[in-house]
Amino acid sequence: MPQLFWYNAFIILSNGSKSRIGSLTASWEYYSEWKKINSEGEEGIISLDTIIKGTCDKTRLLDLIENFIFFYTAKGSLVKIVAKNHQFLGVNSAIEGVKKIQQNQGKLGVFWHTQGSGKSYSMVFFSQKILRKLIGNWTFLIITDREDLDDQIYKNFAYAGVVTEPEQEVRAKNAEHLKLLLKEDHRYIFTLIQKFRTDKVKQVARELLEILKREKLVLDWRKRQQTRAGVEVTIKDILDKLPPSYSIEVYEKKCLEVYQHIYENYSERGISIYQIFND
Repeated sequence: MPQLFWYNAFIILSNGSKSRIGSLTASWEYYSEWKKINSEGEEGIISLDTIIKGTCDKTRLLDLIENFIFFYTAKGSLVKIVAKNHQFLGVNSAIEGVKKIQQNQGKLGVFWHTQGSGKSYSMVFFSQKILRKLIGNWTFLIITDREDLDDQIYKNFAYAGVVTEPEQEVRAKNAEHLKLLLKEDHRYIFTLIQKFRTDKVKQVARELLEILKREKLVLDWRKRQQTRAGVEVTIKDILDKLPPSYSIEVYEKKCLEVYQHIYENYSERGISIYQIFND
């Protein structure tokens, strides 16, 4: 009886010791584990205990249904997307950061994802919950560093029904177009990080990349932690060439924060790390 599933939010499959969560439209490989009950890393006695407490507690259940499920339309089919454990916890931590943004001096921290762990979906969950729960005329600026990623992430937002404006009206073509979009009233704007750069900064960035490649400093940073000092020295040297208006102190601090996060907090695939930098 298909009608029984009209009101289904998500599905939990478990044999007690192993448990997974997914949607009615998902195949088995898209069902995921729920490893932690909360952002403090609390776990249940067994897998089923963890997933029940993590998703079916009344407050968490209502939050999951309202803010962490959306429908994605692509290639003529409708797919129901349910947030994974790291997305649910990470997005909610980021929301708390938004609530304390003045206290944290405008910083939100880092929401770390590995490849294929759903970065764009996390952005959809985050922005949509902000719009539902926090008062304000919000504009979300989505920044990537490659043209294919910019195209992909726009399509993901569009297929999720989040972006309704035509692509040419919300994707920045160049720096001047980006400035214009930021002055206008748009809910979402998509751009490449290069659109922020002056010619001088672009030159420095290219030079830094070439040095890193030539010196083979950007290898597998998960295994080659000894390269960290070399990378930091190289970055500091190249930042000295930036014009005074681009504060070297700010760049150095940001680079240090990123390296501390990567080297000290890297974790297994699909697990997010959310951290507010208070320095």
